[in-house]
Amino acid sequence: MEAWHIWILLGIAFLVIEVITAEFLLGTFAVGSFGGSLAAYLGGSLPWQLTGFILVAMIAFFTIRPLLVQQLKRSSDFRGTNVDALMGSTGRVLEEIDGDKGTGQVQIQGQTWRALSIDGEPIAEDSRVEVLDIRGIKLVVRKT
Repeated sequence: MEAWHIWILLGIAFLVIEVITAEFLLGTFAVGSFGGSLAAYLGGSLPWQLTGFILVAMIAFFTIRPLLVQQLKRSSDFRGTNVDALMGSTGRVLEEIDGDKGTGQVQIQGQTWRALSIDGEPIAEDSRVEVLDIRGIKLVVRKT
């Protein structure tokens, strides 16, 4: 097996690991491995192969990787999970929200939650509210 074969296999291994991790770091090493492979194929010694690997990996890291990371951030649609998914949701007041009495319940997405008013003002029963924050086990809401 020639040196350029080893570089190709190393590049494939980096690509397989990249698919598992999706950090766009090992992908740059894979591209660099193909640069080392090219240097070996052209008859370069080990120092030239390593130079080819490092130069191509650095070029990929500073040019291709930022574009891929930017594209990933742009295309991802963050959706909160668990209680964070309630942020921005609207619901109905089941029990008057009164900060002085410490009372108040709302129904959001079919679930009943204890609630506080954002400004401390009472919110009447059957009012529509929007979730602004979460404090412990209570939702902080405002009337809509």
